[in-house]
Amino acid sequence: MLMAALAVVALAGCAADDEDFTPGTADNGAYLYASSTNVTYGPDDQQVLKINVGRMDSTTEQTFNLSGDNDAFQVPSTVSFAAGQTSKEVDIPFSLQIGESQTVDIALPSDQKSKYGVDTLRVTVLRDYNWTSAGSGMFIENTFTGDSGTVAVEHAERTEIYRLVQPLKKMLGVTPNLQFTMDAKGNVGFDNGLFDFFAGSSKNQGLDYMYYDSDNYPDNCSFTNNNGVLELTFFVSDGSKLYSGGDFIFKWTKGYPAQSSFTEDK
Repeated sequence: MLMAALAVVALAGCAADDEDFTPGTADNGAYLYASSTNVTYGPDDQQVLKINVGRMDSTTEQTFNLSGDNDAFQVPSTVSFAAGQTSKEVDIPFSLQIGESQTVDIALPSDQKSKYGVDTLRVTVLRDYNWTSAGSGMFIENTFTGDSGTVAVEHAERTEIYRLVQPLKKMLGVTPNLQFTMDAKGNVGFDNGLFDFFAGSSKNQGLDYMYYDSDNYPDNCSFTNNNGVLELTFFVSDGSKLYSGGDFIFKWTKGYPAQSSFTEDK
């Protein structure tokens, strides 16, 4: 009790004796916020992104300017507040193809921003497919560990696009999906490019990236399908050098959809 009393006396003394204390300057700026900055929409969802604009001083009417850096998003140029209104939800229509992902930076001008909030909001929007189950199989990670495990397969409706669902989660502790194409006859395809497929794993020996380019490196980069046994070979990379020897094998043991003699597990 004595220490508590001394603390109260000390605090009271500071407040009474601090003649140099001045309150913070008034802030009539605005700030941006959103429930999520990574948003996924289904193919039939309305293409409207929602963010929020808040303001510090709600005593009067006010209008703030907004801008966006991506023409796929129709960011309104102004947001107006009535007296007494502290926040406002803003609708931002966008136009993306199914399967497309885009990022937009939404910003307030520097002379209208609050000192206490965010003036630029970066949002990534994915207009995703409808994914349905396409069975499962045994995935073998031959690049770093040699481990294997059962992995689910999904199919994007009305397309020839498939994906292995988080095939490296068990082996390497990372969660990207592995997406590819396959037609009704079992012909498969994989996009050329550099992918941060291994980033975040403690077992990847500092090699965060998968690099695939079957056009220029056909001896090192290939994707084949032998009656439901898929094999992908590729380079691994630290971002500056390429190393050959990347290899995944997937044995599609349940739900294989292509026309073949492959026998499913029952």
